[in-house]
Amino acid sequence: VGYDIGDKYSFTLNARADGSTKVSEDNRFGIFPALAFSWTLSNESFLAGVAPVSFLQLNLSGGLIGNTPEDDFLYRTNYYNIIYGDLDGYRLSNLGNAGLKWETTQQFDFSLAYGLFDNRLSGSIGGYYKYTYDLLFPTPISQLSGLSSAIDNAGEMVNMGIEFDVTGLIVDAGDFSWDASFNISNNKNEIKNIGGQPLISGNNAFIEGEAAGAFYMPKYLGVDRISGEALYDDGNGLPTSDYDLAVSQGRQVVGNPNPKFYGGLTNNLTYKNFNFNFMFQFVEGIDLYWESGEIIANS
Repeated sequence: VGYDIGDKYSFTLNARADGSTKVSEDNRFGIFPALAFSWTLSNESFLAGVAPVSFLQLNLSGGLIGNTPEDDFLYRTNYYNIIYGDLDGYRLSNLGNAGLKWETTQQFDFSLAYGLFDNRLSGSIGGYYKYTYDLLFPTPISQLSGLSSAIDNAGEMVNMGIEFDVTGLIVDAGDFSWDASFNISNNKNEIKNIGGQPLISGNNAFIEGEAAGAFYMPKYLGVDRISGEALYDDGNGLPTSDYDLAVSQGRQVVGNPNPKFYGGLTNNLTYKNFNFNFMFQFVEGIDLYWESGEIIANS
C-alpha cells in the first residue's frame, strides 16, 4: 500500500506471509511487515532558491526479514541410503529439531539521496541497523550421536554500518563522455547472545561480544631467541613453545575476518559507439589466516 502527498511525502506499507517446509510444522509460516517513508526536500519552498540542489530526498524504512535453513526438512531426523559391501543400508543424516523456526532480522535504514548541478553529481549517504534473532547455526552436539552438530535457532546478532556513494559526470563533450562512481561502506558485526557458550568451528568461533567467525586459536608471541622455537600464549599470559598446551588451554580471539570498510571505484568512458569500463575494489582492516603456515611451523 502506498500513499503520496503533494510530490513531497511518500508512505509505503507492505507485508508478506511466507511458508516453508524447511522449518517445523508448528513454525511453518512467518509474517514479515515493512514500512517506508520518503520526504523530497527539493520540492519544498525553502530549497526553491538553492540553485546547486537539483534533488534532495530523505528516506527512512524499517521491517522484518525472514530466513530459513539452506537444506530441507532439518526439523525431522533424516537418513540416506548407503551400500556396505553387498548390502543396502541407511545412515543417519541429521538429528531432527522439532522446534526449528524462521531466523528473523529487524532492519532499519536511513539515507539522504542527493543530486547537484542539474544532477551532474549525485549519490547518497545512509546507514543501517540489523538485529537478527533466532539465528540459525549448526550447534555442536555429542559425537556419540554419529554427528558433530545439529541446526538450531542459537542466538542473536547485530550488524550496523554506514554507506556512501557518489556518481559524477566528469566530461560531457559531444561524442565523448566520462562518468565515474565511487562507493565506500563499513559494517560492524557483533554476537549479542548465543546462550553463554562459545560455538567453535575449526579456527573460527561465535562468542558473545565478538564478531561472527572471529579467529579463535593460540596467540602467537614471537620466537624464542635461544631455541628458535615459536612461542604462544599458554592461556595465562605466559609464553610456551608447547603448541598442544596452547591449543588446549590458550585458545583466544586473535583476529577478525570481517573488514572494517570496503568499496570501489568505477569509470565509464564513451566515444561515439565505443565504450570502455574499468573498476577498482578495495577492502581494509581485515585479518587473514594462513593455515598452511601453521602446519609448516608446527611440523
